[in-house]
Amino acid sequence: MKKLALLFFLTFSLSLTAQNEKLVGKWTGESKGEVGSIIFDSEGFITFIIGGETMGGKEFNAGNEMASMTYSVDYTVEPYPIEMTITGKTSGQEAKMYGFIQFLTDDSIKMATGNIGQKITAITEENSIILDRDK
Repeated sequence: MKKLALLFFLTFSLSLTAQNEKLVGKWTGESKGEVGSIIFDSEGFITFIIGGETMGGKEFNAGNEMASMTYSVDYTVEPYPIEMTITGKTSGQEAKMYGFIQFLTDDSIKMATGNIGQKITAITEENSIILDRDK
């Protein structure tokens, strides 16, 4: 029984790693006439690039202090819930953004996010963008 539980755990862990690797990379799309990109890295950092401005990643200027932005995705339900956390380097304060990711193809996703602190419940045309993997 223990071997069966271990096998299930390893299989589940490997499938989550494979799904996360599927998301890693730079994705670009257009919303309201403005081109933007999102970079998901393999260390769990996320970076937004909109109109030439960069926010997120391992270190960025978040007003009065330097911060980092990480992401985690729940691959057990679809569309995949995503949680993005901005953490102040000095204060340790956190702000969270919530959303969903839906794979349309291996190289195209639809991503929806709410404002900081706002949990959205679904992907809609108003809150989402289609992003294509940069190759």
